[in-house]
Amino acid sequence: MIKAQITVYASLTFAIVISFICTMINSVRMSVIYYETDMASRMSAESVFGGYHNECLSEFNIFVISNEQCNDNKLEYYARKNIENICQKNSVVFNKACITDLKYMTDNNGNAVKEQILNYMKYASAGEIISAFSSDGETETERGECIKDINKSIQECDIDNSFIGKQNIISAYISEINYKYQNISVCITDLKEDLLLLEEYKDEKYLEVYKYNYAILRKETDNVQQISDKIIEQIDSYNDENQDFQKKINACLEKIKSKKDILGEEVSTVMEEDLKKSTSDEDTANRLNTVRQDLLTNLRDINLINELVLKPEEIDLYSNTWEYKEKFEQVSEYAENIKIINFTAVESENSQQNKQRLKEIKSLGKKFSNGISGLVLDGITVSDASFNYEGLAQEYISGNGSRKINTQTLMYDLYIMDTFDTFPGKNRYGGLKYPVEYIICGQNSDRDNINSIILKLSAVREAVNMAYLVTNGEKRSEAFALASSIAGFTGNLLVVKAVQYIIMGIWSYAESIVDVRRLFEGDEIAVIKNDNDWKLSLKNMLAGNLKYDKADSEKNSRAERILKGRADYNDYLELLLHSVSENIKNYRTMTAMELRIIDMGKTGFRMKDYIYEARIQVNVLLKADRRINAKEYIRQVKYSYIS
Repeated sequence: MIKAQITVYASLTFAIVISFICTMINSVRMSVIYYETDMASRMSAESVFGGYHNECLSEFNIFVISNEQCNDNKLEYYARKNIENICQKNSVVFNKACITDLKYMTDNNGNAVKEQILNYMKYASAGEIISAFSSDGETETERGECIKDINKSIQECDIDNSFIGKQNIISAYISEINYKYQNISVCITDLKEDLLLLEEYKDEKYLEVYKYNYAILRKETDNVQQISDKIIEQIDSYNDENQDFQKKINACLEKIKSKKDILGEEVSTVMEEDLKKSTSDEDTANRLNTVRQDLLTNLRDINLINELVLKPEEIDLYSNTWEYKEKFEQVSEYAENIKIINFTAVESENSQQNKQRLKEIKSLGKKFSNGISGLVLDGITVSDASFNYEGLAQEYISGNGSRKINTQTLMYDLYIMDTFDTFPGKNRYGGLKYPVEYIICGQNSDRDNINSIILKLSAVREAVNMAYLVTNGEKRSEAFALASSIAGFTGNLLVVKAVQYIIMGIWSYAESIVDVRRLFEGDEIAVIKNDNDWKLSLKNMLAGNLKYDKADSEKNSRAERILKGRADYNDYLELLLHSVSENIKNYRTMTAMELRIIDMGKTGFRMKDYIYEARIQVNVLLKADRRINAKEYIRQVKYSYIS
């Protein structure tokens, strides 16, 4: 009995051990099958994605594959071959394969091109990605923009301002009303004489004369009432506008205080002092308020005169007319109380001439602004190349997107500068000769892009130049002297300061035209304007002469420019690239790539048809025993050029 039990136990143990061993062997076999299938699937995916676009890789180091290359038929071909070669010994049979979840280059705001560029540029040296614009240079640009903003508010009170013109309107009305006051006095004297004659002669003809003079008096008093109302209206309007402007000045002062960390101590102090000196014209305001009070007092006396003067219908020829003598004594007294208003406007003999001078200076500023491209490009050849293709990546741009400057932005922009051409171009692109300018501006022709670049560069340089003028005492004094000669007749320092800032604004803009022309001529300029780099005198600016001395032009390497605080045309393009939002930059960069490849003869190349990522699915049948139905094993592989 015991032996039988041992035999059964041994048999069971043996069976268990054998089952365990067989299970382990099968598990190992299945693991090998799964591994080989995975390997075959991965190789199939790589074989398919190995059909990338050669020109795109060689020109731009960007991997893309067309939807013609990345399809189910090609995948099935590679998967079948790989399964047969790798998995044949383990009874694995290819069943089917497909490609799903295709991601195109124009999907997801074009981020695929950015990711590939950053992967390529991660090996760039730290020295290469340092911008030519140090933090000081960027702060100077931001400071200049603040100054320009404040400058616009200050310029709103030049000698053409409406509240200055109101003084002249008031002055004209006062001259008219003073004449009316005199007429009223004369009329009262005449009426008094008429009464004396009526008393003496009791004659109807003298009553008619009285009626005539009385009508004149009423007409003159009515006119005085109307003119007084107009003057008071103008005075109230003047005070309101004067107060509004003072509020603007106070707002400018508050803005200066809030932006003090950007403007810097020197700029903020200079501008604060200028604005504090340029308070509203309290003297004129006080004089006008005195005029207002005198007008109201005169109106009160004139109304009393109208009440006391005898109406013609009240006169009885046969009564004692002289009994009205006492009333006329009161009337005469009120007439003598009427004050002649003393007010002189700011106009002088030369005021119109000075206004014309300012108008000419403003016109010169408009001439510079409207003709800036011609002034910058005079004698410089610009490409007229353009493109008109449909289906390019730029058509997928929507919205403005976000903009942020970090190391990735610098690397991205460095790639663009190193990969694509800029003015004057190297004749590499038939569609466009200046693709970097296109990426910044987005126009379909080189000339339009260059014109846009000129406007953008002039805006940057105008801000920097204005910051320099504000802090340069000598040049600021030149502008103030000219402003005083033009607007000094107003006697209002606020107006003079406004004209000064107009002159400085036009001067800084004219200097920016010189700066931009220097850049297009291949010169370098100081990122932060200094005495040595300022080219345009006020005299030449007023004469419209923007010529400058080219003797001190410099040529330095990128590293030397950074150390010296200087920048050339390409450095400024890189700065402008920083301002382009990410999604717009992605699509325009891809468009520039498309144009290059189209120029190479691949006219149908469009990024919208090219894939950077997909999911590969391979189905195989596992035949452990030919007498048993095969089991299906599905393997999915995600393949991407950007991860």
